[in-house]
Amino acid sequence: MKYLFAVLLLTGCAIGQSPKKVIWVDYQGSDAVGTKLVFEFKEEVRKSSGYQLEMEKKVDLGGDYSIWMDFLSVDTADSGLSSAVSVVATTGARNFQRTCEHNVRMIHEVLVVGKDRTQEKAHQLLADLDKALHDAALCNGTETASAK
Repeated sequence: MKYLFAVLLLTGCAIGQSPKKVIWVDYQGSDAVGTKLVFEFKEEVRKSSGYQLEMEKKVDLGGDYSIWMDFLSVDTADSGLSSAVSVVATTGARNFQRTCEHNVRMIHEVLVVGKDRTQEKAHQLLADLDKALHDAALCNGTETASAK
């Protein structure tokens, strides 16, 4: 009887958990700071409990909900000290060819990042994504203001 109770308890906990949101990261650029920022962002995603970094380029996700983070960076003065970076986060049920009837842009930022601030900025970008998804859920009525 103890074992049955333990199995039911564990099953209930697993059912109550929400699945991780899949994040795809695309990067265009060859500068050191931009490359480091994208690496740090991926590390933040890997550490998070709410997101899963998808690395395999699947032809079709079968309409699964996913988030695309697109980074584009250039060195600001060929110095390697800072980069200008464009970051766009979109979400929707898409396949790898990025076709979707309901594509929603969650974040669009253009920023200048110094070589010593990449980890901080990567952490902030994931927090910005969390906030954008939370705010969208509030607008859609799928989440309460106290739940986050």
